Amino acid sequence: MDIDSYGNPPTYAPYSDGDSTSLSSVLSLPSHALHRNVDSIILAAGASGRVKTAIVCPPTIVGAGRGVDNTRSQQIPGLAAAYLERGQPFQIGKGLNRWTYVHVSDLSRLYLLLVTAAAGVIASGSSGPANAGKATWNDEGYYFAEAGEFEWGTVCRQLATKGKELEYWNTVTVEELPAVVANSFVRGAGVRWGTNSLCKALRAKELLGWEPTGPGLEASVEEALEVERKRAGIGHAKRAAGDA
Repeated sequence: MDIDSYGNPPTYAPYSDGDSTSLSSVLSLPSHALHRNVDSIILAAGASGRVKTAIVCPPTIVGAGRGVDNTRSQQIPGLAAAYLERGQPFQIGKGLNRWTYVHVSDLSRLYLLLVTAAAGVIASGSSGPANAGKATWNDEGYYFAEAGEFEWGTVCRQLATKGKELEYWNTVTVEELPAVVANSFVRGAGVRWGTNSLCKALRAKELLGWEPTGPGLEASVEEALEVERKRAGIGHAKRAAGDA
């Protein structure tokens, strides 16, 4: 994740989990990197030789979850909620920064494939269910999950256009804000919507036969706006303040 130039395009190639060489850059991230503290605990457990571990690393998660507890991801729903509360669409800087995304249904299928593979390894020692013997674990048990790339500015414009159409605000203009300003009214706004985070999910496809098939990003963006409207208790045709 690039946090040095909020709103600017990436200056590095996507991280990959395709082979041990590609993984080395991920496994050697500095201790202050986001989520590195959790990764280190899991990797240490795997290095002990007493347990097989796998880390699934999703990027922006889209779509509403089907579970009984948390059904809402942070980034796009949080952006929609901020627009509804502020009444003005915004982006971080130029909005040229890019992330990869995955639909929550595709992400859950990857977890299921890994659990099935792990159960097969435990039951038979090597094979078991389909693909059980192909899964890799511990230092090589790192799986990215992604269905493609997107630019945050594009998502911001899509939200702005849909919200104007539904009269949640009165403009399609997306205001450019420095990260420090956005952070003043949404904690972590710069990191959530102004950084770059790109990856390529090769290992899950090659070893487990995983392929993303969930709804696309555009449908998920509109779904998030509708969900956040209901959460905020806003009527379906609220007229934004000011001139239309």
